[in-house]
Amino acid sequence: MVITLTLLTFAVALYLVSLQLRRQVREQIAGRDARLFYAMTMMRQRLTEAEGATDGWLEDPRNQVALVLKVSDLLPDYDVLGIRLFNPAGRYVGSFSTNLTAAELDGPDVLELQELRTVSHFRPAYRLGENFADAPRADQTDPVL
Repeated sequence: MVITLTLLTFAVALYLVSLQLRRQVREQIAGRDARLFYAMTMMRQRLTEAEGATDGWLEDPRNQVALVLKVSDLLPDYDVLGIRLFNPAGRYVGSFSTNLTAAELDGPDVLELQELRTVSHFRPAYRLGENFADAPRADQTDPVL
């Protein structure tokens, strides 16, 4: 009985530690990907400015979307499903993808972004139907970063 209880306790502890380790690894990968995307965006922004873009060109939401699309082309392993633009207060401004629904940023994310820190979240089971009107597979879930 004591051996069975010890083994059961060990199995539960091992399971809980493995769940926590998986979560931490996912967060590290998501954070790394966010930093990579940020670095590529800053590089592309500086190149665009060097090519003759005028001051304040990035204040236009269309230019912001164009910048993100250019960066996504540089990262072929990433498929961009849509782009949502937010103002510095975290309010929804607009989106790229005709069927992407409006959304608001979470408070902690807004604070991180206002301090120019990258924010990224991995969703292992993301319902496309909740964020895309007329999604072809609205009831299915997909992993999304």
